[in-house]
Amino acid sequence: MTRNCAVLMLAWVAWTHATFPSKDIDQWTPGGATETLDECKQAAVTSASDIASKFRPQNDPGTVVTRTGAVIEMAFASGEKAYIAIICLPDTVDPRGMKEK
Repeated sequence: MTRNCAVLMLAWVAWTHATFPSKDIDQWTPGGATETLDECKQAAVTSASDIASKFRPQNDPGTVVTRTGAVIEMAFASGEKAYIAIICLPDTVDPRGMKEK
C-alpha cells in the first residue's frame, strides 16, 4: 500500500507589538520569518537590542529605555510609558485579528 504524506512546514514570524497607552497606540507589525522557534527567539532579542540602542541617543535626559530580552520599556519624564515587545508566533497566526472585507 502506498501512502502520500504531505509534510507541512511551519515558519515562525517575529511580530513587533508597540503600545503607547496614553496616545492610544496599539500596533502589530510582522517581521522576518524563521524555520524554528529558537531561531525566531534569537532574532527577536537581537531586534529588540537594535531598537533599544536606536532609541537611546534620540531621547531627552528624562527618558529611560530599559530592555529585558525581547521587551523594551520607555519611561518618559512626563510619567508616560511606551512598550515594544517582539513576539514569535507561527506563520498561521496573525495577532491583528480578522481583516474586514
